[in-house]
Amino acid sequence: MPMDYWNGTTNATVSLAVIRQPAKVPVTDPRYGGAVLTNPSGLGGLGVELIVDGVVDAYDYRKVLYLYYNPLPVIGPYLDIITYSDVYALIFQALYKPIAKLLLVVDILADIEKGNGTRFTEVLKP
Repeated sequence: MPMDYWNGTTNATVSLAVIRQPAKVPVTDPRYGGAVLTNPSGLGGLGVELIVDGVVDAYDYRKVLYLYYNPLPVIGPYLDIITYSDVYALIFQALYKPIAKLLLVVDILADIEKGNGTRFTEVLKP
């Protein structure tokens, strides 16, 4: 998707990790409520868990197609999705480790901001 719809001078794009959870009813069913695009993740929790744990099913206002996205970009040999919960865990670990670990965290967070999550997945995900 384009990074900036309003700027016609650039062709820059961004990739988003998207998870699709189909509606419980077909689109032809009168109860079908359409599609919902949401980003429920954040430092307080992992949005993907809403799908895995079935939390979305508890909110059965209408039968809808949910699309979840994670805004943290990942570049590198690992297919893991870096979530805000992962970043939170890394920062939390750094608070209880020697200063060298904290400096590594600062470098890793700078890499993630640039769109490179390789070192992060090497450190946090064995």
